[in-house]
Amino acid sequence: MSFGWLGAGIGLVGALGVLLALRGAPPLRPLRLTDRIAPYLADAPAPSRLLAPPGRAAEPFIVVRRLLGPLIGELVHQLDRVVGGSESVRRRLGGLGTATGVEEFRVEQVVWG
Repeated sequence: MSFGWLGAGIGLVGALGVLLALRGAPPLRPLRLTDRIAPYLADAPAPSRLLAPPGRAAEPFIVVRRLLGPLIGELVHQLDRVVGGSESVRRRLGGLGTATGVEEFRVEQVVWG
C-alpha cells in the first residue's frame, strides 16, 4: 500500500468525522415532532395558594365560632365591658380599612387570648 492511498483513507475518515460533527450540531440537526411540540404540551405549574384570595372557609375563627358560639359570645361581651366600648374599636377598624366588624375582632381577641 502506498502513501497516497494511506493519505486518502485518512482524509476520507477525517471528512466523514467532520460531516458527522456538523450534522449533529444543533443548527443542522433535524427536529423531531416531539421536540417541536413539547414546549406547548408541558404541564403548567399549579398556582400558589399563598397568592389566592382568602375564602370564608379558610378562616379558622369561623370554625371556632360555630363550635363554641355561646361561650365565646359571653367572653366577647365580658371583654368588651373590661377593655372599653366598641366605638373606639369601630373607629380604628374603619381607619384601617378592614371589613372586619367589632364582634369579629373581639372573637379574634378571645381566641388568641
